[in-house]
Amino acid sequence: MRLFWLAVLTAHGTAAVAWWWLMPGGFPMGHPRFWVNEALPVLVLAMVVAVRSWVWGKERVRNSILAMLPVFWLAVAIGGRVIFPESGRLFFIAPLLFGLAMAGMVFLARPRPARWALAAMPLVALLGVLMPSAERGVDPDTRPLSATMPALPDPLVAPVETRSVVLGPEIRLDPGDPVVTLNRGRVTLAVQPLLTFISRSPDRCWTLFASREQRDGPRRRLVHLERTAEGARLVHRDDTTSWMDVGVRDGALEIDAWTHLSSPIYSHLNTSTELTISGHRKLSVSFSPCAAVHVEFKPFSIQGSAPSRAAYLDRDGTFRVVQARTAEKGPFTTLAEGKMNRDDPLRMTLYDQDRAVFELTLRDWAAQAGVQLSPTAGYGLPVNAIEFSIDGESDRASAGMWITLAATSVGRGWDSVGHAAGTYRNRVTVRRLDETR
Repeated sequence: MRLFWLAVLTAHGTAAVAWWWLMPGGFPMGHPRFWVNEALPVLVLAMVVAVRSWVWGKERVRNSILAMLPVFWLAVAIGGRVIFPESGRLFFIAPLLFGLAMAGMVFLARPRPARWALAAMPLVALLGVLMPSAERGVDPDTRPLSATMPALPDPLVAPVETRSVVLGPEIRLDPGDPVVTLNRGRVTLAVQPLLTFISRSPDRCWTLFASREQRDGPRRRLVHLERTAEGARLVHRDDTTSWMDVGVRDGALEIDAWTHLSSPIYSHLNTSTELTISGHRKLSVSFSPCAAVHVEFKPFSIQGSAPSRAAYLDRDGTFRVVQARTAEKGPFTTLAEGKMNRDDPLRMTLYDQDRAVFELTLRDWAAQAGVQLSPTAGYGLPVNAIEFSIDGESDRASAGMWITLAATSVGRGWDSVGHAAGTYRNRVTVRRLDETR
């Protein structure tokens, strides 16, 4: 019995230290993640040290504290199963078995808890229920531009084949993905402009606990393709409906993409626009709110320690470009910043060896982005982000930019955040800049 409870205390102390180390920090005291990620581990570790060092010889006090542990874990299991009816089918089993094992040992020992312990049991149970509740994604604060979609083509004509469509000189459309690829000299830019959910949650839980089918969601299908005078018009469907008009006007690529969500979607990873750049020698980017600063693309891998770089729009109207301390973990160092209004377009200029090669304008990103605090990043970062990096050690390796309205790819964890129901618009203009510019 003594060895069992010593092992239980050791497990709690180890788990508290691991939780404190692995979970994101930097939250204000009013945020639930401050109490769950920073305060609670310290309290648990203090309880373990106190019981082992000062209370162990006081049998009734020791037994009273130990009797609270199964109450806490059984409440975690029950609360998790109720709060997360889909994801909880998996993760509630571990705390349930742990709680039952400790409850069985308490029953065999038949201790006499002190009156204060009995009075504290409901509070311990409430704390157990609040633990999974704190991990539930809050209501989304993204701002879809409309409640409805534009009128779709009628009838929808599914293409017999989905070969690339040539839109202009060195501009082609792959309608199945859909991706538009442009060449400017040796540099190639690929643009995927549809709102795409990559890692989902069915009930606002960590996506880690969703089934693979729930996490991946339905496969996107091309259900309509037609040529227009300036380019092409496409309609895609999964559990969303997407409409896209793409063409070349005055030498610039113009994309007008709409995606309708009939209900909120919670996800860990998603993109509103994804860019892939290749053929460069040394790549950097500037953002219109702080256009004078060229920020280099740096190598980054989720398994490594090289610090990631990202940009975001804060709730106070400040646009910041930051670098993580290590990997995608905070604290974050500001590389550039400037003011940006909600109705301002975001202009990004890509440079190869300090020569401008592409200019992209996102007209709707700032207006629709969520600005609530990210549950995985901490340190004041919101759920919107523009991440950019090189996929390799060489400056010439392929690079990517992942533009999101609300996601949790920056930071630690698999928490899900929501996109509100409605219709999201993504107007993108891409210009190939002059060799002499």
